[in-house]
Amino acid sequence: LAGGGEGMGTLELTCDAVQEQLRNAPNGAQVVVICGRNKALVDKLKSKPGYDARDPKVPPRDSAPLTGPPPPSSSSKGCRVYPLGFVNNMDEWMAASDVIVTKAGPGTIAEALCVGLPLILNGRVPCQEEGNVDYVVRNKVGYFLTDPELIANQVWKLLCTPGGLSEVKRMSERAKSFGKPEAVYQIVRDLAALSDTRVTKMNLPRSSRQYARQNSQLGGFDLGGARMLEPVELFS
Repeated sequence: LAGGGEGMGTLELTCDAVQEQLRNAPNGAQVVVICGRNKALVDKLKSKPGYDARDPKVPPRDSAPLTGPPPPSSSSKGCRVYPLGFVNNMDEWMAASDVIVTKAGPGTIAEALCVGLPLILNGRVPCQEEGNVDYVVRNKVGYFLTDPELIANQVWKLLCTPGGLSEVKRMSERAKSFGKPEAVYQIVRDLAALSDTRVTKMNLPRSSRQYARQNSQLGGFDLGGARMLEPVELFS
């Protein structure tokens, strides 16, 4: 479960509902709650019954349970919840997970697709992120649910039923097919290919080209004291 860098939204309610739903998970379940900079929420969750205050180490995907201190009980059933604050290895937590519950931020969705991680989107910014929700649902790589109880029920179906586990595998394969892990490198290649194109040769409106010529300084142009460099300078 992730609530962004600030740990926003219905993270606590969703976490409580998931924890309760997975309490009797037949093969056990582990939930990592990324609360971001919301330290108050981290402390509150760690103080709740059934939540584990110990910090686990991220395991490889498809591995044994989270490494670190032994579980409170020897039983393989049940749910262990680990509240964490801001982390710098979100990519590793994603790679170790079977499902992620998060808001419809474009960066998070893109990262999840790259590692083949099915999504349950629990919120969106009106207008700005509505298209992201449609993209995820239409391509069958995730769901959009806002009610914590419905989210918990969907997590149970995916992780604790034979049909759900098969669906997770299919969704993961579809997600990988939509992922673009090389996108950032392709952007650099495209910029490098344009690096010898001067601003006067770019497809800019006449007024923009005229402004650039009139305000050129050492190959760039001045924007209120800040000089924009030519691409060739950026890559030299």
